[in-house]
Amino acid sequence: SIKQANKRFNTVQNDYELTLDENSKIELCTEVDTHLIPHQRYNFISITILPKREPDSLCDVLGVVMTTGDITKIIQKSNGNELAKRTFRLADQTAAVDVTIWGDNAYNFNYPVGTVLALRAARIGTFDGCSLSLSSQSAIDANPKVNGCHEISVWYRNTGGNDVKSISGRQGGAGGGDDFNFRGRKYLDQVPMEGIGKSERGDSFELRCTPFYINSNQLHYTACPTCNKKVTIQPGSSSADCEKCKKPVPNPVNRYMCSMNVSDGVATAWVTLFNEAGEQFFGMKADALLQQQPEHIVQIIASLLFKPTVMRVRAKEESMGADAGDRMKYTCSKIVPIQSSADQFPNGTFAKEVDELDKELNLYY
Repeated sequence: SIKQANKRFNTVQNDYELTLDENSKIELCTEVDTHLIPHQRYNFISITILPKREPDSLCDVLGVVMTTGDITKIIQKSNGNELAKRTFRLADQTAAVDVTIWGDNAYNFNYPVGTVLALRAARIGTFDGCSLSLSSQSAIDANPKVNGCHEISVWYRNTGGNDVKSISGRQGGAGGGDDFNFRGRKYLDQVPMEGIGKSERGDSFELRCTPFYINSNQLHYTACPTCNKKVTIQPGSSSADCEKCKKPVPNPVNRYMCSMNVSDGVATAWVTLFNEAGEQFFGMKADALLQQQPEHIVQIIASLLFKPTVMRVRAKEESMGADAGDRMKYTCSKIVPIQSSADQFPNGTFAKEVDELDKELNLYY
């Protein structure tokens, strides 16, 4: 039977679908001009914008095989069965990404390095950065006859793919900083599921969230301008003593240290902002904010609530003692500018995706 495709359950970019039952027959047709048969249709997106897409969503990607890994085996928690997996790296002119294939597909994957592949309905994952996974509804087409295939092949022959970075795998290292053990963009509920924050120095990830409460009673602390540590103001004096520098501080400074409750639409968490991130969030130094009238400070805080914000967050599990257990501490190291649609969707793909979404919505009206 033939019917209009239900785009909620069918990822193929076609308007109609065929359903076969036990009475259907499939026969090889050799007496037809094959160029009259439509080819597979794709809606390719650049690899570099994959981290901006929703986790677990499906996408089409065109790229060249950079490396292929060996087959490894895991034990499925659901049934205890052994499952084979293989990971290969795919790249286009914008970035590279790790792709995982499972089961028989892992054994049958035999495309050499340099082969251009079109992946249909690849699932976006966020483990250790951003990655792709192929399921039973996914498909691979080698050296497809589509726009962009020749350009990618020429680019790879000329550069070897060495001019792009991978969006997969943990980034950062012993040098620390806000990118230490960077795990890509995450939802808050993925933190415990993926064991984020349990390493000795913690892990960092990108969080798109909305602040809905800021503790206005604690926005700053008084610090030593040399070491940035908290100092104690001497009673009846404007000077302070720094225990770390072990000397008087005649002109202490104010630095941000504020807590806010944020939501990412899935869960909520308390996040602490220190000075650099605080200056980015409030748009001014702590001294400038504290010089405002109290009612003006309230207005400034209110103007920053309920607005989408992207943060680079560091998670670290801390022990609260035998009776209290452990808790996850979140610290914002910097505010990440939200990209414009032109940055996220190069070469006019934003308008194309809007048109595709409009077509899908029209199916329900």
